[in-house]
Amino acid sequence: MSLPLYAILLDGGFLTKKLYLKHNLHATVDDIVAECARLQSLPSVTNYDYSEYITMTLLRLQRLLVNLYQKRALTLHQLRDFVSANPFTINLC
Repeated sequence: MSLPLYAILLDGGFLTKKLYLKHNLHATVDDIVAECARLQSLPSVTNYDYSEYITMTLLRLQRLLVNLYQKRALTLHQLRDFVSANPFTINLC
């Protein structure tokens, strides 16, 4: 029996600021990869399988939603309703 899947979505600005505060250096790709590995090792996801495909798909969806909002094709209320109706991720933090 396969395990349920999960994805990792990160707010890049938030993460790079946190890593900067932690290391007092600008975050590198290796720092981001290490943080993703740390998230994948959390006990709250041990009964799940990480899916890079789902992660990349959700990142594209996130980009699309942000673009629609910025172009005023989607209101903040509609965006909130869409996200509430489609709980994609497990809150790890």
